[in-house]
Amino acid sequence: MNEIDLKLLSMAEKYVWWKAPKSVLKDISYFLAQVMTIGALEDVAWIVTYFGKEKLREVLKNPPVGVFNGRSWYFWHYWLGLAMKEDEIPSIPKREFLC
Repeated sequence: MNEIDLKLLSMAEKYVWWKAPKSVLKDISYFLAQVMTIGALEDVAWIVTYFGKEKLREVLKNPPVGVFNGRSWYFWHYWLGLAMKEDEIPSIPKREFLC
């Protein structure tokens, strides 16, 4: 296993501790959303470098429901150039419960 694979597995275990790391990495968008929301600065910098801004934009355009909080949702939209003003940011996707 190479250094990048080990880094990804380590981060998967750190940020999605309730699942097996290899299964986490099968859904890379979910993994990235977790790091984008709760990641330490050095881990966030690593995913930006390794995956690139366009991949992170894709995560925001089709986000996993229930991962992002308000602060991270707004930050990433501004930082990745998807919004310049608050009214350009879409609502955070939320889980819906059927009654």
